[in-house]
Amino acid sequence: MTELDKSSPVTAKKLLTNAECQQILAKACGTESKWQLEDFLLTPAENANGYLGEYYHLLVQYSVAEPDENKNLIVGREMHELHAFVKRVPQANAEPEKEAIFRKGAALYVTLLQRLRSISTVDWSPRCYYARDDLIVLEDLEKLGYALYPRVEVGLPEYYLRKVLRALAAQHASSLALEHTESVCIGDIYPQLDEEITVSHRVPWYTTGLRVIRTLVTSQLEAQPTSVRETIEARFVTAIASVYRMTNASTKYRNVLCHRDIWRGNIFFSDNTVATSNTNECSVIFVDYQTARYCPPAIDLIYILFMNLDKATRKADELEYLRFYYDYLESDCIANGFAQTAVPLSFSDLLASYWEFQFFGLLYRAIASTILNVPRAFVTNFYVHVERTDAVLKLMKECPDFGKYMEKQICDILQFLSEESYERTRYESILRALQYLRTIAFAKVIKMSPTTSTLARVDKQNELFSRSEVEQILSNILNSNAAASLLEYNVSPECGPTGYLGEYFHLELKYKFLESNDTIQTTRVFVKSLPYQNPKMTAFIEACGMLTKEAAIYEQLLNELRKLTPTVWCAQCYFTRRDLFVMQNIVDMGYEPLVDPAEFLTQTQMDVLLKSLATMHACSITYEARNQVNIGEQLNDVLREMTVTPDVVFYTAGVRAILAVARVHPAYQSETLQKFIAEELPQHMDSVYEMVNPSKKYRNVFSHRDLWGGNFFFHKSKPDTEPVVLVDYQLARYSPPAIDVLMAVYMNITPQQRKTMKHWCYDSYYNYFAEELKQQGLTAAEQISRSELEESLKELELFGALYNCISATILRVPGDYLKDLKLNHPDAFHRYTNVDRVAEVLELLKIDKTFRDYIFECVDEMIRLLL
Repeated sequence: MTELDKSSPVTAKKLLTNAECQQILAKACGTESKWQLEDFLLTPAENANGYLGEYYHLLVQYSVAEPDENKNLIVGREMHELHAFVKRVPQANAEPEKEAIFRKGAALYVTLLQRLRSISTVDWSPRCYYARDDLIVLEDLEKLGYALYPRVEVGLPEYYLRKVLRALAAQHASSLALEHTESVCIGDIYPQLDEEITVSHRVPWYTTGLRVIRTLVTSQLEAQPTSVRETIEARFVTAIASVYRMTNASTKYRNVLCHRDIWRGNIFFSDNTVATSNTNECSVIFVDYQTARYCPPAIDLIYILFMNLDKATRKADELEYLRFYYDYLESDCIANGFAQTAVPLSFSDLLASYWEFQFFGLLYRAIASTILNVPRAFVTNFYVHVERTDAVLKLMKECPDFGKYMEKQICDILQFLSEESYERTRYESILRALQYLRTIAFAKVIKMSPTTSTLARVDKQNELFSRSEVEQILSNILNSNAAASLLEYNVSPECGPTGYLGEYFHLELKYKFLESNDTIQTTRVFVKSLPYQNPKMTAFIEACGMLTKEAAIYEQLLNELRKLTPTVWCAQCYFTRRDLFVMQNIVDMGYEPLVDPAEFLTQTQMDVLLKSLATMHACSITYEARNQVNIGEQLNDVLREMTVTPDVVFYTAGVRAILAVARVHPAYQSETLQKFIAEELPQHMDSVYEMVNPSKKYRNVFSHRDLWGGNFFFHKSKPDTEPVVLVDYQLARYSPPAIDVLMAVYMNITPQQRKTMKHWCYDSYYNYFAEELKQQGLTAAEQISRSELEESLKELELFGALYNCISATILRVPGDYLKDLKLNHPDAFHRYTNVDRVAEVLELLKIDKTFRDYIFECVDEMIRLLL
């Protein structure tokens, strides 16, 4: 027997109690044996280290009684040892985020993983003897003959990789079997699987890595022709955003328990792996399930093949590996009671999802390389969570091998986004989408007219609509009040400014009522369509779904909201299609836009703007109350974030510019404040990503979220009393009303005006809000109290201040600066808006006093909220 040495101060620390060790023994040995705990010892695991845990070896000594009691008295009870491995939440740098991640892994070990192991054909996870929120006790894999693959400098050999795929097939099959036999959905009964701890705009590890990859992609594209560069950059933005969707539960493909972190550091091979030929032996064990999600199995397969193979090997063998995996998945499902024809995942589905989700593997591997392929000394907390771009660029110069490796990762990404491979992948995805009738699912959410294709450019304006569509528009305009005959119609372009996100037309209809005289009636409506004269922008808008989103909002929600009040605050929509929508002509209704949409508003103008906002928000609440619905849930797939996200380069370029302005602000040059700007301000800015989402604390309403002068139409004859008409809802969200109020107050009046008008604006808004709700039969205090509004305005104010600062780098720059860039230096304009504008903004500070004074004042206003 091992003599327990408790002299070390480290081992003397009691991480476990006697009672807990007895629970561990009961789990390991069962309750049928007459065992008795004698002693236990915890010692640090010297060869194990990890970001999310501290590790120990646990040695438990216990005795077992013989059936013959006399023998026990004469000979003594037989002594035994149990070796276990303990993972503890890190104590040296305890953080709530790490503790939450640890709790997720601990909970899965003693619940879901335990259930799945019991029905699996082979073992693929370690036995868990005990777990609590801060500690997990597992069987000691090293003592059982398991070890990590020793050669870190090469990819996994084929034999080892097949063992990994075989174990993964067993894990996924047991997931399918549990759902089948118990008629449950794992994703529903284990909410821990909803927690994303890596691929998220809220995870600094991921976003700091993403900034590195963005920088490297931009650098490699500099030598490309402008058209190629812009195309690939637009695709890159769309592809980045798609990764967040890929790692969530899919509505298109079958989901299973996915490990989501199967790299060599989490794979233990048994010592007899090389010698064994029995693929059903327990030869591979996966550890660390804190990253686990409920998502398509292709995500795990992509992770394994991309993280453990070089590109050439992967491309040569991936189909064979996928077939190998699927054959075992199928056989394991059959062993668990599925008929061969009823395996819930077909090989064609697996292939389709694998091709569709490829970019996840490319991007994740590139980001992970900035951690796994750099010297350990580089991986500090600052490097991981705050900023690593400069460090990676420096290391690429100093270490040619690392530089070549990272360049290869970026090259793989760019090749994927290039014309041939990107279009092929998109084409395959579209075919799969058609096979799975995604258009039906989409129509269920978007509920729009399933009409003509939107991919052909509209050169003849009257071909924008078919006659039957125009007849439908006329019927909707008349609202079935009277039957009419369409005589003719004409589409003409809007002569005003062309929108960045669309082309504008007027549709004029001539008709006669069937039951009246021969008088010809004429009416004109407004049309917003995809910008077909700009094919690149059309492709971009189709990819991100902005116009589709706005059309859905008009048809599904705004038309219903506007019925709840006689106050006019939005236009009525008469017709929608994937590529356009038709609505009331606001100008013909007696409204006009601002002459200069960037101009600041007067107090009177703010008053009628706030009245419209209050009316819209009140209608939102009344609509939910009368229909017993939640708008956020009803339009969950529509009211998604379009701008305030790390995936939108327009926004992140603005964030970097504002940080640069803060660093040179004359009021913040002290060492303490410079440290605050460098270390704390970026984290405060990141908190805005969460602020714009539906709140769990405050009441949410339908929110416009794009409240600048270009989206307001004022009444021509009564501009001081009639509420404005709000247009352009493509950025709309479901969020606290404070978000809209703050945006209106920060975007449309000067900092000096805010000092005297801010609280007047808040009071004015709430008074209109309460009055409108009263007219609709509700009491404001029962929906959103004045104190709740004031609290939310204070808590969320950073959003308004930061968004205003970022917008200032576009709306408040001197004179025709951006217009000149766009017309005469299109490459520079693209860089300024969608890549990086730090250098240009800093230069503008030097040469234009008005801009400098304004943006310094705005940045000062923002920082004072935080100090």
